[in-house]
Amino acid sequence: MSVVETPLPWGQLVPLLAVRLSEPLQYAVVLPFVYKMIEGFHIAESSKDIAFYASLLSSSFAIAQTLTIMYWSRLSDRIGRRPVLLMGLSGNFVSFLLFAVSPTFYIALGARSLNGMLAGNVAVMKSVMAEISDDSNRARVMALLPLVWNVGSVAGSAAGGVLADPAREGGMLEGVRVFRMFPYLLPCLVASCVTLVGLVLGTFVVRETLRKRGAEEGVPILGGRPRRGFRELMTPVVSSVMFNNAMSSLIVSMSDQVYPIFAATGRSDGGLGFDSREIGYSLAISGLAVFYLQLAVYPRMERRYGALGCYRRGLLVLVPYLVAMPWVSMVGRKGVVWPLLVGLLLVKVAGQVLMFTSINLLTVNLAPTREDLGFMNGVQQVAMSATRMLGPLMGGIAWSWSQRMSGYPLNAHFVWILSAVLAGWSLFLARNVPDSVNTFAADQPIDQQTIDD
Repeated sequence: MSVVETPLPWGQLVPLLAVRLSEPLQYAVVLPFVYKMIEGFHIAESSKDIAFYASLLSSSFAIAQTLTIMYWSRLSDRIGRRPVLLMGLSGNFVSFLLFAVSPTFYIALGARSLNGMLAGNVAVMKSVMAEISDDSNRARVMALLPLVWNVGSVAGSAAGGVLADPAREGGMLEGVRVFRMFPYLLPCLVASCVTLVGLVLGTFVVRETLRKRGAEEGVPILGGRPRRGFRELMTPVVSSVMFNNAMSSLIVSMSDQVYPIFAATGRSDGGLGFDSREIGYSLAISGLAVFYLQLAVYPRMERRYGALGCYRRGLLVLVPYLVAMPWVSMVGRKGVVWPLLVGLLLVKVAGQVLMFTSINLLTVNLAPTREDLGFMNGVQQVAMSATRMLGPLMGGIAWSWSQRMSGYPLNAHFVWILSAVLAGWSLFLARNVPDSVNTFAADQPIDQQTIDD
């Protein structure tokens, strides 16, 4: 018997997705020009050290987010989702503009760290999406979050590649003084304007979604019992899902950090020899497939295999992409390089859609009550942020080290092979997660929940 799907609440979804768009834009817009930005700071002793400093810049955001995400998540459980979203958007707007006009590496590092400290919206947004959906449409609603991430990544990559250094000779704003002083201000300004639009929509359109069941002397009462503590919530099943989530994030953050550096590195050193525009185009073209995968393919696969089954298949898809990517640098003609590259990046997008949409669903399924959604999504984001901190560092260090080595597999292939091995190990670990995580626990009666099992 087929289940009739509840219509999606587009009146709230559209402004919420606009709010969500700001973070992926700010993340992706930097990727095409980060190599040149580090080079312009004159902090690296040689071109082979640029990957290390680029990884530090990327990791600073994740380090700061790891330290603060649980505060924002738990705060949203107490004061509501909307005020926390608005605080995060305001902080992101200011800190990203500071990053855009940074004159030195260390000021840029501080600005990205501040950006990370105020980036609590991603965990809060997952709670909001779970609260405005039900069992019949939750997979489709949650699939919109990684869709928006990929839309932002595509747009950000394209903007970063096309708009970087517009005042250069032959550029669209050749000779404009402010963009000569701050060559990466224009793409960052575009991303910040989107954040400002999200802030306006969040202020005037987005409604509060947190509903508490009751309170006694200021302490929320959930179904007749006090709020569960950390130890009670972090069951073996929850811990297993969060560890798998962390491993997936580590693999993707390593490979995503290395790709623009791999693409910018000369062919003689095992890269593709791309400029900023070609890097931006490659990221944007492959990302276009996410619309079909996210909206049409994933909901059908989730109904057939469950979120856990889709997660495992995502890891399985990612392995061949990781193994094959470094071989593209050995192709001599760009007319052949581009079809191969885009094909591999499409495989990557398919794997990431399956992995991260599923892990978002599994996380909200684990929350025993709706009032614990903020906590559960906060723990997930801590796991992701911690590995997004380690991933770029590991990737950057491994790439810089491999540039000094010769011979397969310790040459430019090393970081890709390492990521593939980690993906295989994660797939093995995911076999131990029980199928019960495919059910949304918060809508079950308290005496039927299995969170403590």
